[in-house]
Amino acid sequence: MEFYGEFQLALIITIILALVGIALLYGGAKFLVVGASNIAISLGISKLVVGLTVVAIATGSPELLVSLFATIKGSDTISVGNIIGSNIINTLLILGISLLISPIKPDKRLHKIELPIMLIASVLLAIFVSYGEIPRWGGAILVAGMIATMWIQIKLRHTLGRPQNEEKKEKTWIQILWIALGAILLVFGSKLFIESAIAIAKTFSIPNSVIAVTLVALGTSLPELATCIYSARNSHPDLTMGNLIGSNIFNIFGVLGICALVYPLDISSKALQTDSYILLATAIILFFMMKLKKQLSWGSGIFLLLLYVGYTISII
Repeated sequence: MEFYGEFQLALIITIILALVGIALLYGGAKFLVVGASNIAISLGISKLVVGLTVVAIATGSPELLVSLFATIKGSDTISVGNIIGSNIINTLLILGISLLISPIKPDKRLHKIELPIMLIASVLLAIFVSYGEIPRWGGAILVAGMIATMWIQIKLRHTLGRPQNEEKKEKTWIQILWIALGAILLVFGSKLFIESAIAIAKTFSIPNSVIAVTLVALGTSLPELATCIYSARNSHPDLTMGNLIGSNIFNIFGVLGICALVYPLDISSKALQTDSYILLATAIILFFMMKLKKQLSWGSGIFLLLLYVGYTISII
């Protein structure tokens, strides 16, 4: 009886910690989106560019930390698998949920710049996975791709062209602090939630394989999920699309590039080869969806969510 009481208390505490994690995710998403939106207006830069760069890198920090730590510990498969899984989740699950909340009218410039870059990154990843490793020279190519992407996004996109006054210039650093605070809350919130969720799942004897392909895979994508849901609810479609596409590019070029520069990545898992092809397929699907449709709505969201459910079931 005493053991049962302790079990209940531990479960309640774990659930409370999970709820605290959700609260941190929401708060972090709010600070990040509001800060990014304000800094875009202040500096005369489009919200899409901010989403593709600042927001994407901020929400991609958990992927970088997890993959880098996995690489240092010699778990190359986890490092690469984390990126492949996160990108699939970004495209199918997170965008699907965002579209159920609010429709998105695709920015046609994405077809000329970021979507082709995302396709190139996905193709390169599939080639490296088929090759069986990402050597240091491969990491250098990926990092160079990230630098080139950042330059293209900043230099070749049109700004809003609004002159900023001195008051807005002085407030820019405040918005940067909001963005930094939001990123920190997202990282800690996602860590707290995923650890609590795994503890709850193990309490009810859910198999580790199921936990791995659901909770763990989703864990590093929680910042993107929280940010995109908040952006969709508050009518910031450019931040939503910029965050997702920018994160997918950053994950491959930035995260895997840095990891491969630290230690060459040995990729011998055949399952990862299949997953890399699935990732490439999701990138192609997104490209044509945004090219052929004037507006992505709930129908497109349901389609993407069904693809994610099918993918998850196939893994389990």
